[in-house]
Amino acid sequence: MSVDWPKSDRSVVWTSLFYWLGAADIWDSIVSGISSRCIPQGSIVYARLVRLDYANERTIRRDPLLTNPKPESGWKNKVKSLMRYTFPTGNFFVQTSREQITGLYQRYCWDLLIGKQPFLVSKDPLPDWKGQLRGGRFSGWKITKSLLDRICFVLFNHYDHGFKIVGRSFNPDTLQAVAEEVSGKYDLPLQIQDTGNPFGDP
Repeated sequence: MSVDWPKSDRSVVWTSLFYWLGAADIWDSIVSGISSRCIPQGSIVYARLVRLDYANERTIRRDPLLTNPKPESGWKNKVKSLMRYTFPTGNFFVQTSREQITGLYQRYCWDLLIGKQPFLVSKDPLPDWKGQLRGGRFSGWKITKSLLDRICFVLFNHYDHGFKIVGRSFNPDTLQAVAEEVSGKYDLPLQIQDTGNPFGDP
């Protein structure tokens, strides 16, 4: 995942919350806290989920949490459509709400969301949201300032170690409040730093 602005640009807020204990209840508390504290009520959440486990194909297609559960594909002709069915792309484009985020992570943490899958959080409908979530063929997905000007922020998880929120109007105090709440609930030490890499690199 890349961006189109230099590191010296301070107009973009990049906030991270990381933890090092892989307990499911801690993960659930963080997701629930982000959903309730960071995502504005009534906002629309868009996501492109990449399925890693083919065994869950039927379950995913029937899950009401996935409002658009049909894998996207650019293939048009019948031959390639059959190939898509046999070798599906596994890209699910989803429009949902903050109330459903916790359920998505609980159900699909280890197959749909194990990578850095972005969620676009917007107060207003984003007509071209699928196009915004598609990455380049070779370059991958890029966060652009023009996109951040149109939405609240981009949210994505860093495997099962934490979350990152990137936005131009995001208040980082809300994510810090989530960290403090989880730290107090599970008696975990909390370290807060203003700048730098959460893994400790300079």
